[in-house]
Amino acid sequence: PPYTAQVGMISRITLERKTTKIFQRAGSIVFPARRLQDFLLIRKWGRFKSKSFIAPHLKNIWQQQQPPKRGERFIIRHSGFLMRERKIEPLFEGVRLFLKRYPVAKECFRLEFAGRYPNNELPETPLDLKDMVSYSGYKLPDELSEWLQGADVFLLVEAKLKEGIFFPTKFAEYLGNGRPILALSPQNGEIADLLVEGGGILVEPDEIGAIGNALEELFL
Repeated sequence: PPYTAQVGMISRITLERKTTKIFQRAGSIVFPARRLQDFLLIRKWGRFKSKSFIAPHLKNIWQQQQPPKRGERFIIRHSGFLMRERKIEPLFEGVRLFLKRYPVAKECFRLEFAGRYPNNELPETPLDLKDMVSYSGYKLPDELSEWLQGADVFLLVEAKLKEGIFFPTKFAEYLGNGRPILALSPQNGEIADLLVEGGGILVEPDEIGAIGNALEELFL
């Protein structure tokens, strides 16, 4: 939870059989995160754990890192698939809280998204934030990397999970681009482990007050 299967029982059984065949034929099974491995390789798939390995996504080390250039605007950018389970309404409430404390920031604050969205439709922007929040579609890798370089802060949005079992590829890209990361992610999870020594601020995805505080810290 909150990720739930949308396929019917027959389709689910078919997919599980195909996955079992893949596991059986594979010489090794590679996962990007330990928690994801532990989540999947249980019960009937537990027998495949002996040939499974962890190989985290590589951060961007092949392109020259551009130093941040703080300009007239304070820009936070998010890349990737903004799935239904990844709620941004608490983020908007946190933005409103931040702007209430620092109304002067309305002139320079920008929150920008690029990637995919449910039903392949750009989300509606709240009217009170329409001058500060924007969405764009899919970008090719080189274009995306250049776009990210224009941000002051990178944004990660995860679903509200009891335990964060995922290591998103975009997070590896963020790590290689040398900006602070605002991670709306579970306190217990892969992202929390990766940020424990610094590099960003992690808050639970639905903690509005903590999001507002994080925005204030990053802005100042």
